[in-house]
This record gives sequence, C-alpha cells and structure tokens, in this order.
Amino acid sequence: ADPSLVFKSEEEVELKMAQQKAARDADPFLITKSEEEAAFQMAEEKQDRFFGADSKESGDNVLSEIYAGLASSGSGLLSLGLDQGQAEATSPVKGSRGSKNEIASQAQAAAVEMFALRIAASCDEVGMQEEEVAYRAMLEEQEKEEKESMAAEEALRATMTTETVETHRSSAFPFDSLVITSPDAMSAEAGTKGGIKQLKSSLPSDVEVFSTSDPYGARCGSGGGTLAALEEVGDLGLGQAVLIVHAGGDSSRCPTQMVLGKSYTTLPTNRNGLMDPTRRLVSQLGGLCEGLPEGSIVVAASDTLLSLPLESSVDWSRCDEMSVLGLAVPAPHETAKNHGVYCLDSKDHGVIRKVTNFLQKPPVEELRSLDAADDGNSWIDTGVVIFLPKAAEALRTLCREGARVCTRAGLQAIWEECKESETDEEQPLEEFARGHAVKVELYTHLLKALQLSSAEPIEMLDSLDQFHNAFGEELPPDVLHSIHRALHKFRLKAITVPAGQFLHLGTTRELVDLLVQGCSTAPPANHFEKRCQQFGKDLGLVRRLGTYIMPATHVAHSSVIINSCLTATGSVTVGNGTVIEHSILVVDGDVDVGSNCLLSGVRGKATGLLKVPSGMCLQSLELQACGSFVFMYFGLDDKIKSRSTIFGLPFDVLMEKVGLTDADLWDESVETKTLWTANIHPIIGAGNLFFCDLFDWVTELVEGADTLSSRGQETLETWKSCKRTCLREIRGQADASKEWSSRSEIQTKFLPAKESMLFESILVGLVKREHREFDFDYLVQESEASGNHGLLRIIVQTLDQAIMSSFRSELYDVTARSLMVLKSLILKASDLGVLPFDEVQVNSLAMIGIDSDISSTTDRIASIDKAVEKLTRNCVFGSDHARTFERQNAHVPAGKWVVSSAPARVDFSGGWTDTPPVCYEYGGAVFGAAVRVDGAKPLQCRTRLVEHGEGTVVLRQVRATKPIGWNACWRARAK
Repeated sequence: ADPSLVFKSEEEVELKMAQQKAARDADPFLITKSEEEAAFQMAEEKQDRFFGADSKESGDNVLSEIYAGLASSGSGLLSLGLDQGQAEATSPVKGSRGSKNEIASQAQAAAVEMFALRIAASCDEVGMQEEEVAYRAMLEEQEKEEKESMAAEEALRATMTTETVETHRSSAFPFDSLVITSPDAMSAEAGTKGGIKQLKSSLPSDVEVFSTSDPYGARCGSGGGTLAALEEVGDLGLGQAVLIVHAGGDSSRCPTQMVLGKSYTTLPTNRNGLMDPTRRLVSQLGGLCEGLPEGSIVVAASDTLLSLPLESSVDWSRCDEMSVLGLAVPAPHETAKNHGVYCLDSKDHGVIRKVTNFLQKPPVEELRSLDAADDGNSWIDTGVVIFLPKAAEALRTLCREGARVCTRAGLQAIWEECKESETDEEQPLEEFARGHAVKVELYTHLLKALQLSSAEPIEMLDSLDQFHNAFGEELPPDVLHSIHRALHKFRLKAITVPAGQFLHLGTTRELVDLLVQGCSTAPPANHFEKRCQQFGKDLGLVRRLGTYIMPATHVAHSSVIINSCLTATGSVTVGNGTVIEHSILVVDGDVDVGSNCLLSGVRGKATGLLKVPSGMCLQSLELQACGSFVFMYFGLDDKIKSRSTIFGLPFDVLMEKVGLTDADLWDESVETKTLWTANIHPIIGAGNLFFCDLFDWVTELVEGADTLSSRGQETLETWKSCKRTCLREIRGQADASKEWSSRSEIQTKFLPAKESMLFESILVGLVKREHREFDFDYLVQESEASGNHGLLRIIVQTLDQAIMSSFRSELYDVTARSLMVLKSLILKASDLGVLPFDEVQVNSLAMIGIDSDISSTTDRIASIDKAVEKLTRNCVFGSDHARTFERQNAHVPAGKWVVSSAPARVDFSGGWTDTPPVCYEYGGAVFGAAVRVDGAKPLQCRTRLVEHGEGTVVLRQVRATKPIGWNACWRARAK
C-alpha cells in the first residue's frame, strides 16, 4: 500500500494498527494497508530475533532471486489490472509500434521489478541514513516508471476493448447518432464516465453518442422520452440516422438496476469481459439496419436481449415510405402473454408483413383464437420500432409543437409563458416541469395512432374519436390530437425474423435466471430457461469474472459471482443459483448466503455471522447525503407494485407478527400502499451499523420462527429506530456517480491488489517457512467458470521460479514444499479440466535431476513426487546436524556393543507437523519436551560389528524389560 513506509519498532506497528482500526471503524468502506499486514510485520520482527538474522537474510536473497527470475521471464505476476483474456490477445494494436503482448510484457516487467524492490526493501533491516536516502530516491524513480507502465496499460486496455466488442457485420455502422436515456440526470451524467465511454470505444469515431434523461426530473414515458432524446440531438440529427436506446423507466420490478438504469446491467462474458445489454443491442441493430435510409429513427429498449441471425436483412428500397416498422420474433403463447403481440396478415409472407392488430399483454386464450400466431407461436414485439424518414420527421414536428410538454425546451418555454401571465409566487422550473410534463407511451399512444392493414381492425383505433375515447383520460386533448394528426397517415408493419430470439430482463427474477441458467448445461425446465441457455451460449456467459473469495470451499458451483471480493476469518458459503455482483465483504466470522439470492453492491465490514436467507435480494447504495448509505432488502419474488408479500412472506402476516402498523411503513400522503412506497429500507451513516445489525429479525422469520429471539428483537428495535426510505424515493437519493466509481475501483484497483497480495503471500509463506495452508480454491473455480486460465498459469510460473531459486540456494525443504504446493494446485485444476496439460510447464524438475520429458499429467505428478523424495533424502542425510556430529570411539573392536539411549519425546497441542508430507503442504512445527520414564531413558539402540560378515543386519528387539503403561507416563509427567 505504501512502499516508502518503514516500521522501525513494534510500538510503531501497534500505533499504526490502532490508527487503521479507528479509521476502519469510522468508515467500513475504507481500503487501507490491512491490519493483517501490520501483524505480519510484527511477527516477522519477532521471528528475526528468535531465528537470527542469518536465516532472514537467506530467505530475502531467495525472494529477490525469485522476483528477478519472474521479471526476466516476462511473468504477468503484477500486471493484474489487465483483464487476463485481453493480455493473451496477439493481434496488433492500431497506432502502436508493437504488438499487445509487447506492451503487456513491458508493463509486466516494470511492475514485477517494482514489486521485487518493495519486497526486498520491506525484508531488510533499517540501515544507515545514506542507504535510506538512496532507497527513497530509487522508489521515486520506480514510481515514475510505474506511472509510465500504467499509461501503457490504459492504452492497451482501450484498444483491446475496441477490438473485442461483438461485430456481426463488417459493413459501416448505419447510425450517425446514438442516444442512451437514463432514469434521471445524475444517472445520465454517471453513464458518461462508465458505460458510455466503453460503448464509444466500440463505435466508429464519427458517431455522436449522447447520454440523457427526461427533462428536469419529470417522467415522460417511453414516447415522451423518445421526443426528449430527439431534442437533445437537435439539428445535428436532421437528415441522419438516429438510434435511441431507453433504460427501461423506473425499474420498479428490478430495483437493483434503477439507479444506473437497465442499460448498464452487468453481464459477465468470456469474450468481452464485463459488458451490458446496450452494447449487445447496438451490435445487433447495427447488423439488422445495414443500409437504413438517412433520416430514419430507430427506438429500442435496453431491458431486452436480441439474437438475430447474420443473414437477417431488410431491403429498404422496397419499404413503403409511409410505414413505421416494428421488429417481431416468434415466441410461445405463454411468453407472448406478457408482451406486445403483432397480429399479421396470413396472406403476407414477406420479411416485412402487414399488421392487422397490435395487442398489449393478451391472454393465452385470446392469442389462440386469433390469427396472431404462426405454427403455434405468436409474433411478439421486441421493443424495436423503426420510423422511416417521413415518419421520423413527424416525430421531430411533435417535439417542436404538439408534444413540447415532453421536451426540455418546450417545458421551459411553457414555464416562462406562465410566469408572465400569473401573478402568484414563481414556481421553480424543476417543480413546474414535474407537475406539467405529460407521460406519453411509445407502445400505446404513438403506435396505436398508426393505421393498420385491415378494413375492419380488431379493437384498433383508426379515427380521432376512437383515439380520444381510448386515451382521453391519459393525455391532454391538444397533445392527443397532435399525436393522432402527426402519425395517423402512417401504416404499422412488422419486420419478421423467424429465427430470431428475444429475452426480456424486466424483473429481478428474470435477471438472476439469465445469469444462472445462461451458464447451465442441465436440461431446461421451460421455454424461458431454454432461451436463457441459448443467450448464455451466444453471449459466452460465465459464472465467475473478477472475483476474490477466501476461503472458497463452500461456494456452490452454480452460483454467479461478478466483480466482487469476499473474505472471512471463518467460512464462506454461497448457495445454488445465487448471484453476487460489485460487492466487497470483509467479515470477522462466517458468511452464509443462501440459494437463489441476489447481492449487489454490498460493501462493508462485519463481525460475527453474516447470513442472508435463501430467496432474498440485498443491495447497498451510497446516497448523495455525505457519508450515508441505504440497505435495500426484499424478497427476490416480491411483487414490488403490490402489497402481497414482503421478504417473501405474506405482507399482513409479517406486520402482525412483529407488531407493525401502516403508520410504521407509509407516509400519510401515500395513497397506494405497496412495497414500492413502503419505508422499509434503513439509511445509516458510514461505519455505524451493518446489514446483520438491522435485519437479523427478518432472517429468523424467513427461516420459520414464530417468535423472535432476544437478538432478533434487538435488531428489530434497531431497524425501527433508523431513518428509513422507500424504493420509489431511493433513485432520487442515491449517488449514481459514486456507484459507477465503486464498481470501477473494485475491478481496476481492489481485485488486482488482492491478487498481488495473494501471490506475495504465497512466496513469502514458502520462503519464510510459515505454518499455514495455501488455498487456491477460488482461483481454480474462477478459471473453471470463466474458461480463462491466465491467473493459474501465472501461479504455476511463480511456483516454478520459487522451486529453482530455493534449490540453487540449497533450501531443499523450501524447494520440496513448493513442489508439493504445485502438485496440489495441478491436481485440483486437472480434476476440473481447467489447466490443460500442455499449459503446465514445470522447468524446475530438470534442475533437480528428474526427467521432465513426460506425456501426461499423471506422469508429471509422479515426477514431482520423485523430486520431493530426492529432496527429503537431501534434507535428512545432508543436514548440518548430521555433518557436524562428533563421533565417539571411532575404533570400536569387533564384537563389542555400542549402546545409545534417548529420552521419550512428548508432543503437546495434539502432535506434530514437522515431517513430510505434512510439512510440505502446510508448513511444519512441533512443541515438545524430552522426559524420562521411571527415571530412565526409555529409548535404546545397540549396534556392533560382526567379524567375517557382509552387509548390514538390523534386528528389532523389545526396548524395555517391562511394559510401560499409562501409570508410568503419568508418574513421569508428575516428576
């Protein structure tokens, strides 16, 4: 954390630890040099005094040699800020002098060299004043080089992102401008720092990208949002093709995505790293709309995933210029009942077909009775609507005139007009806009103003009177008439893609199912799971990407963990089908997350048991109010816009059990009392409380308790005493920019630092002969889940270098233990098939004198065992004690017995671990005492030379004249 920091005494270390603890207590999200590191420093000083400086210097020399070897071999030990899949790419970087590998190697070598200097410096004793000055000057020089290497990494990262984004066609991108809408202005601003920047890197440089939201915090609907987005493009969009992607409204059915918007839902992929549905959608529409007429406007929703075959194409020259086109794909009636449905002319079999009716969420029975389907499937609305140039111009006219109440300029003009005509106190513009903006929906108000291709449409409004009767209560008369007048002359048609696929991510459950089922190979239980698996395969979804879990022995294989760090002093348990994203948990105790849960952005430090029951959703968000956070907690399948369930339990039953009233959960001004408006989410200050201090009462009830324990009652009272808010208000209170920053820092700073510390810990633990186990479970799991073996290869290379360096230094026990650790890693990885044989190169075996020209993993393991056996013999027969033993009576005459006796060894604390193979796997230690039994040394060995004999004869004899039982042992203990 601070390479210039030098601990000169244990008192200084203790003071530093106390300061860090105070800082962590004040802010659990603070990342500082860990208390464990400081404790390790203190233990190392004590070890130096106990074992002597010679032992320490020997270990330091080996460490320095290891790091030098890693640097010369171009190991990626410290370039962990780079995505491993990206670091493996070999295609040239545009505008650079070398390949990606060359740039990566330069950055890696500089980082490893800096790392080696830090280790060597931290291991050395504090020297003379001159040496310290020279050391600090060296650090400054290395810091400069590190900054240069970081700049190279950033350049590499940018070019890699550009080249790895999916591209379905090599033709020019068909859109001149791209607009991404967000839930509010703060989310839109935050998007420019994260998702928009990544999206731009995948587009041609001349494409203008806008990040916007409904004006002045008003809610204008999908149609009004489209008009507001067009205004943002302004004159720039005249005569150009524009793509507008909406974030998905309030996200009330998927609350974890409502702060940043569904546009930036995280999808872990093995090809493009962490990506979002918007990048996928833009790629797909870029292929479909190849050759789109200039001046057209395409509108899409980012809460959908599309899969369109490469051969999907539209002959735009054959399109009726007076048409508005919807994109339709087939789906079973059970799926179609939750979406818009196009009823198509059965006599029309072209790619673009006439629409006879447009239904919104029709019952299955209605779909079966109508000609809405082909071959038992319905043609569902994918949310993509294409306004060809003339219809697009009609939309622009609505922006300026009839529907200006949906645009920023229009609302400001109306506000200024009202100021001039009214004598009342002036109303702020934002407040005025929220009260006067009109909510216009794209898929009802705008599309149902269009003509259909039927003389007698079924329940379709083709006249102003019918349009007024249907929507007169929803829209002001002038807005309603303007929409009808502008759009009624255009005809609604559908682009049909029979092989296309569509997946809606409208709810929390749908999102979790995509991430979990998208990686599953089990037979799907229903059509939705089948589509999840198809999209998962198409996207390359993986179960682990950017994770650090320690320990990881109880993490279910089917769980999905993304951009997160979980560490605990006890165990970490994650159940089947659970998703954890963008979280940092440091728990002094156990972590127990049940099955089918979603944890998003949970960051902090806890003590004791952190338990989340099955079927729950937990998210923490930093608020705009300085230093405050909110915990959002609800059941994964709770109906957010109803009052049916809370925490997965019947709403009213839970309230009665814990004595809650309506006044405890809803403000007096709330008319509709639902989970959306219920004040159940506590707001806390940094470092004050954590999740388990507030919701253990919920855990007890969810797990079936009829009454609360004292602990449950205590947390209920704490929850009641907290200031609380509701889901409806959180979006306006949360700080979207900080959420973006937190997610980015986990990926670019926290995880690389943790991985670097892990490798450092492994090397130091081996060379310093620390008595502990090395846990590679989480690395093996991530490699298996993501298909990326980069980190495992780095560890193998690191261990191989440690073996060679320690062998050259004649530290044979360190060499043997390193080999055993390597063997354990290879076995774990090979069992899951995540480390192919040809990727495991153990160069150190030849140095030890073991044949390394082998053809299978089994043979390689056997070779490692042979090397360890050879090293064990060197340790036993070549030790200093054996070589310096003073021989007594060198010339003993033949036939005379030589007797050696020794006391018994009593081992305390359960035995010893200082013998192979245990000492090679975990380190070795013993705490014992030498004792006599019945006043005599009970162990005895006799030997003599026999005349005229050959070889050595070993005879095993009884070592005592009488049995030594427990009584004798106890007597010896008493003495």
